[in-house]
Amino acid sequence: KHETKKSINHHIPRVPMMMMSNHSRKHTAGMLKRILLHLSIVSLISIGTCTSASASASTTTGKPHSTVQTLTEKNFDEALNDPANGLWLLKFYAPWCGHCKKLAPTLDAMASYISGKFAIGKIDCTNSASMSICKSPKFNIRGYPTLKIYKDGHFFDYSGKRDADSMIDFMEKMSLPSVSLIHSYEDFKEKFLLKEEDGGGGDNGGNGNTNGVVFVAFDPNGKEEDIVPKETATAAATQNSADVTTVEKILVSTPFLQIYGQTARILQSTSTFALLHPKHKSEVTNFFASDSLSTSMSTSKSASTKWDEKMLDGPLLLRIEQDTTEPILYSGDPLSSNSVLVWIKENYMPLVTHLEGHNFRTVTSIGKALLIGITYPQDQSENDDTGHDETTNSFIQGLRHLAQYGPESITKKYKFAQMNGKKFGSFLKKFNISYTSTFPQILVLNVQNRTYYQNETITNVHDFIEGISNGTILEQEQADNSNNGGIMDAFLDSMPYSAIMVLALAGLLVWITMSILNDDDDYEYDNDGGKKNRLVLTEEQLKQLKESRKENKAKNKSLKEE
Repeated sequence: KHETKKSINHHIPRVPMMMMSNHSRKHTAGMLKRILLHLSIVSLISIGTCTSASASASTTTGKPHSTVQTLTEKNFDEALNDPANGLWLLKFYAPWCGHCKKLAPTLDAMASYISGKFAIGKIDCTNSASMSICKSPKFNIRGYPTLKIYKDGHFFDYSGKRDADSMIDFMEKMSLPSVSLIHSYEDFKEKFLLKEEDGGGGDNGGNGNTNGVVFVAFDPNGKEEDIVPKETATAAATQNSADVTTVEKILVSTPFLQIYGQTARILQSTSTFALLHPKHKSEVTNFFASDSLSTSMSTSKSASTKWDEKMLDGPLLLRIEQDTTEPILYSGDPLSSNSVLVWIKENYMPLVTHLEGHNFRTVTSIGKALLIGITYPQDQSENDDTGHDETTNSFIQGLRHLAQYGPESITKKYKFAQMNGKKFGSFLKKFNISYTSTFPQILVLNVQNRTYYQNETITNVHDFIEGISNGTILEQEQADNSNNGGIMDAFLDSMPYSAIMVLALAGLLVWITMSILNDDDDYEYDNDGGKKNRLVLTEEQLKQLKESRKENKAKNKSLKEE
């Protein structure tokens, strides 16, 4: 009667969970238990299947690869030492990483295109079969995806752009000799300084420069090899082949050139190297007296001596950057391999590095505070850094001039950089810089200490640095919006124990859920949906209840008969 009345009053019959029969509740609880149990089993089977599949993956040797190879601890060394695949692009990744998933189709498409030039391998850092590779101090993988290059027994970081064209260009550069032979300043410009639309920057045998910085060596005591100039296209190919042979011979001919060649092989992934043929001694002066480089070396911070003809008598090492006024001359010991290596490492980046997502980690890892000039291109897309007004162009030139000619108290302390304020608007909001701010402006960022200096009213670089020194511009702490990165690092560092803990926690949650559902069996519900304790009877009480019901039936029968 109660249910009928309730249905009529409400017009629509309703059976809420709390008003289900005890049998229905048990049935529903049982189904939920089974669903949770099956989900747990499927998850564990999936993890096991993925691990088994990855662990059992193998790679063939003896022929160029046309697909991305899965590398594990078992096949890693064998694959990299395969003579048929001497150059590798390696991706260290995690299956859950969004950027890794986005990169995967690009690498898959590249694999068949570059077969025979270099191979592509992937290492799953969450898989027990390859985890030890990622944890090796040789790699020290801290983020995903991490790309590295393997060549001639050495591993190099890849910090370039991650589109197919950029990666293929870079790998083709790595497949060439680490030092390119040049015969004149014009030859140098054509191969390294001209922009791509002008026919240079990579159109001459893949020798294009990637960041605008080139190191040029010259030693008059180097061994000369005569090369006959050719005119035809076939002859040009022959000349390139001859250059490779010649440069290798020249690089072993003197102690300085041996050091230069060894350094170039070590730093080929980050730097670009050229060698002026010893027989072209007269061309050296053109690197100082040209339409793009100044004739005077007296103001250069790395050249304590003015240009002198006597400099042609000994080995010479120059750093030349596109769009700068003059080269920087190495003034250290030319026969100290460590000094040459350190000097090139300190100077391979542009004086003012253009910060992008792909090189931010590399630039911040050098240990200096970043002095960032932030520009905001007007009426341009966020990916276009051209079209600056006169004020902004002057600001950028001021940064470059200070980076090259400033006192060591500044250049040793700061790494100069430029950032597109439109493109990195979200990042800059952390430092109180928005699209409504005044541009250009300066941000000094200390990544290691998570501190920064910012004052949009001071846009002169010298005044800004002076403001930091005298306390006018105060140091501020960067807001820590999230600790996800630290948690993930801790999780990966503790593998596989952290994974076991996660699975144990998941099992505990399933057990708790099942226990809660089981608690429903200890209750019954009244007609109004209220939960009340179930009456639990002993055997003696049950016997008395049955006898009482018998007596009641007998009395009822007697009353009916009467």
